[in-house]
Amino acid sequence: MEAQGDKSASTGCNSALTAESLIQLFSPPVSPARIDTSLTPDARRALWAGDSVHRARNLAQLAAALVHMRARLPDASYLEDMAANAHALAAAYAELAEEQAPGAKMPCADLLKRVVTGLVQLFGNGERPVRLRCSVAELWLTSEQRRALVLIASELVVNALKYAFPETGGNLAVRLIFDGPYAELIVEDDGVGLGPAAKPGNGSRILDELAMLLSAPIERADRPEGGLRAVVRLPLG
Repeated sequence: MEAQGDKSASTGCNSALTAESLIQLFSPPVSPARIDTSLTPDARRALWAGDSVHRARNLAQLAAALVHMRARLPDASYLEDMAANAHALAAAYAELAEEQAPGAKMPCADLLKRVVTGLVQLFGNGERPVRLRCSVAELWLTSEQRRALVLIASELVVNALKYAFPETGGNLAVRLIFDGPYAELIVEDDGVGLGPAAKPGNGSRILDELAMLLSAPIERADRPEGGLRAVVRLPLG
């Protein structure tokens, strides 16, 4: 499946309402209490399990707020497509926040595709269009695991849209594959990469804590051909 960000949001755009400014809202900071190293592993897991629910709900509310933004602007015809994309993204995040029966498993592929595609359609636009390739195998997880996996994908895609293509557009690929007793979420781009001076930031902490809920390490490295590759290796069974 391929998707390209809608270019209409870049025309006639109010300087305060660019894709670059709006996407900052979709990577909310983590409070110091969420990364308290004095907490036991069980306490950290419980804390982040609850935090992931709130994070999904907040993202749903943010996306929904974009739907209504055009009503508060004098000339916002260019926001029509953005509103439709934001509405679909809000619905996906709201579904992600829903709690299910403990231990019950549910499919991940459709929801993962909707979130990833929605983000690129909403923010991968303007003078730096981002082309998405998304290939996702079906994987059944508990609601907590699915939420953590999709939020990890969301964070990785948001990071790519924010930082990978500072001057030109590019390509972004999201895959969920099986490799023996593991499932792998792979997010890679052909952008500028991490670079030798890169340091772990707020986004890295969020990813590491969410990965803890999956017992799945995250590997992030520059690609030899250019760009960044992130892999989440999730043990099955």
